[in-house]
Amino acid sequence: MCIEKESNYIKLLNSAYNIIKYPLMPPMYGRIHLEETRDKMRNAQNSGWFKKGVINNGNPPQKIEVFDIETNLTTTFDSIHAAARSLDIKHYIISQYFIRNQQKPYKGRFVFTKF
Repeated sequence: MCIEKESNYIKLLNSAYNIIKYPLMPPMYGRIHLEETRDKMRNAQNSGWFKKGVINNGNPPQKIEVFDIETNLTTTFDSIHAAARSLDIKHYIISQYFIRNQQKPYKGRFVFTKF
């Protein structure tokens, strides 16, 4: 209902400030990238910025082990992000664990180790 009203007002007022002329359509609907922009995107892809498994800074993901004190299990993850998703915690918590060189288990339960 709101999107329909917005669409009607966009048509009625025909304001120069509205970039999206059709709010019901995807954001790039009816828009075309300049050839210069296309070249930049192609060059970025060819330079390796979009390669699978590579972070934007060019470093591969860091494999880590997580030891769970409660279950006495060790699990290996391909990346800090994968471990964080599995443990349902924020990835920066694990990163800070390594940056601060912590020895105490996180929340008294998890010990993280890089390898």
